[in-house]
Amino acid sequence: HAHAGLTFLELVNANYESVISFGSKVISSDSNYEFDRDNTINAASVLNTVAEAHYYLNQISDAFEISRFGEKFCNSHKCN
Repeated sequence: HAHAGLTFLELVNANYESVISFGSKVISSDSNYEFDRDNTINAASVLNTVAEAHYYLNQISDAFEISRFGEKFCNSHKCN
């Protein structure tokens, strides 16, 4: 759960490379991730956050591909 939490915190702090790194760890360890105390924090929300980080880094095609293909993109590209 720590990596998922750090994914969102790093977005707030504008540490976009860290968002991608932590988010990738969450998805690679559990592609069906869901926080047991709040089911809105899940693989989809992590992937959306990773896509947003790519967007802010001006990696628009990666952001688009993540939003379109999600986990499949991350598995083949490590989300970075």
